[in-house]
Amino acid sequence: MNPRLRKIIKKYGFTIWLNASLEVLINRTSGRAGRPLLEGRDSRKILSDLMGERYPIYSEADLIIDTDT
Repeated sequence: MNPRLRKIIKKYGFTIWLNASLEVLINRTSGRAGRPLLEGRDSRKILSDLMGERYPIYSEADLIIDTDT
């Protein structure tokens, strides 16, 4: 998410976004420990908010792969 790092990565690397829907993310993260942002909180709300913030930036990736299937 850091703009400076994204610029460096864009210049010297290749980015891949493994895109997933909210439902897939909820299924993948439910019941798994080690998710500090989600522990004891409304996972759907947190993940939805993160998607709104991060997905526009992730969509700038060089390659986007839909992982819902």
